[in-house]
Amino acid sequence: MRRAFALVLLTACFFLSTWAGRAQSTVDWKTFTSREAGFSVRVPGTLVEQPAQGKQSASAPVTHSFVLNDKDSAYILSYTDYSRDQLTASAATILTAARNGGIQNVKGRLVAETVTRVSGYPARDVIAAVPLEQKPGSAHFRIVLARSRLYMALYVGPGGSAGQSHIDVFLKSFKILPPASRVRYKKPAR
Repeated sequence: MRRAFALVLLTACFFLSTWAGRAQSTVDWKTFTSREAGFSVRVPGTLVEQPAQGKQSASAPVTHSFVLNDKDSAYILSYTDYSRDQLTASAATILTAARNGGIQNVKGRLVAETVTRVSGYPARDVIAAVPLEQKPGSAHFRIVLARSRLYMALYVGPGGSAGQSHIDVFLKSFKILPPASRVRYKKPAR
């Protein structure tokens, strides 16, 4: 879990250090829904699915990410599926490990944390100070454990930006879809 979260946070820092994006008006925010991934969220543009990170194996699950770069910040949604064998600890322990691993691997520092719930699932709302191109940066994110899937809604931007109201709109709009509304793969009939 730590590795998957750290990979997403490192990817966010990379995108910010290499992106010359466009400014967006908050008036243009749209609801992005991925039935396959099982979530919806409001964002100031279009999330773009990224190539999966990691190799699919029993010991190293794959992390799927959706990214929106916006001027000097990024909005990222990711999820990682784990087997039941990998999730033997309590939800609190799993969320703490994901938070700690991600922040430590980018040499960040925990600023604030709130225990919360998203769509009825255990979650953490976290603010961290992170380095971005040798400048102070902020990461504000929600980590949610929904059954055996770990979700993260992440905003990364300049230092001190984590408390801005548009970030709250993004994070508070993040919802886990009910299992019945998700797309399921069906084998073709012969």
